[in-house]
Amino acid sequence: MTKQRECILRAVRENAGHYTAEEIFKLAKKECPGIAVATVYNNLNALVDSREIKRISRVGKPDVYDKSIRPHEHLICTCCERIFDLDMPSVRAAVADELNRDIEDYDLIIHAKCEECIKR
Repeated sequence: MTKQRECILRAVRENAGHYTAEEIFKLAKKECPGIAVATVYNNLNALVDSREIKRISRVGKPDVYDKSIRPHEHLICTCCERIFDLDMPSVRAAVADELNRDIEDYDLIIHAKCEECIKR
């Protein structure tokens, strides 16, 4: 693993949240000042391909990257647009039961208001 890839991986893993490639570029640039945007995009693709991070695609918005590769669900707030990790084992179990097989991976994105936006 190159120094730049390690820097990008740290930027994803050591920061809470789900970041776009541009945001990861800004984070990585603090540690690796000479890093290029194209390097970040290429390495993010390689890290996704090697299953070290996960890409979350959103319609009409830039992809974001998640440090957790374990199967889990996401909530995208319809008000503030933040992304939250969810853990819904009963959903995974119901799908596995319906398919009558183990689930290796899946993407489930739920669009609803987050708790903070509901309170407002």
